[in-house]
Amino acid sequence: MLKAILQGKAGRINLPGEANPVSWREVFKYREDLLTAVFFGRLRYLSPQTANSVMALLVGNNAATELGDLQSLELWRQVDGTDGRAWVEPDVEIRFSNALVIVEVKPPFGGNQCIDQWRAQIRAIAEEMKNTDDPTQIFHYVALGKNTFSASSYTPAYFGVTDIIEPAFHQVEWDRIAQALPSLHANATESDSAVLDDWAAAFVLFGMAAPIPFKWGNLLEWSKNNLLSHKPMPLHIWPEPEPAPKTQTLTAQKLADIHWSALQNFSTNHRLHPFL
Repeated sequence: MLKAILQGKAGRINLPGEANPVSWREVFKYREDLLTAVFFGRLRYLSPQTANSVMALLVGNNAATELGDLQSLELWRQVDGTDGRAWVEPDVEIRFSNALVIVEVKPPFGGNQCIDQWRAQIRAIAEEMKNTDDPTQIFHYVALGKNTFSASSYTPAYFGVTDIIEPAFHQVEWDRIAQALPSLHANATESDSAVLDDWAAAFVLFGMAAPIPFKWGNLLEWSKNNLLSHKPMPLHIWPEPEPAPKTQTLTAQKLADIHWSALQNFSTNHRLHPFL
């Protein structure tokens, strides 16, 4: 179905309030739950090595090595609420042999993360864990996308669950995932690559294109016409260079407005292969 949608072969549907049929591609493009399903629904099909690399993007390298084996993955599971809430519905619940990972997803086009929503979900899950015989040892809460505040601004007491669990918070943006796709291909199996290719295609639809691989030769060619000066930098880390010959001085003056940010932008959008 994803392939049909991405290639415009899924047809059109009638939506309430819309005078004319809308393409599935347009529907898909603005539906938060579809992005969640495309990304996390395919996580179980990755090899353990690549799945661990993806989890490292979400919880960090050290934490990823301690998760254990992936046991189950559920989307939008309803959990009995607390504090007057009938229920809460975390976007993603991933159970490993040593840890539980909850992910709250906010797409690039949607609303921001909400600390009250985090608290409601964490309190509900903690209450559920308290009533089990084998509570999870490690609990990770991942806020994926649209983070506008720092989790460190809130003390553990704010969530009121320290007697049951101590959540580890991780705030990650989608561009980190998109930019990592080329490197994930390096050790991927054939089936891994199929999943990664699906992700890359879906990310383009959601406005998150992965960087285009470039060789070092491309950077050398780019640098011929984009000389960088350290003068615009706020801190002078290196000493002033020796006086340059007249011809080089004229070239540098002509390109004096090129800042280091130009190279930073170039390198972010053009990942380099480690060979010429």
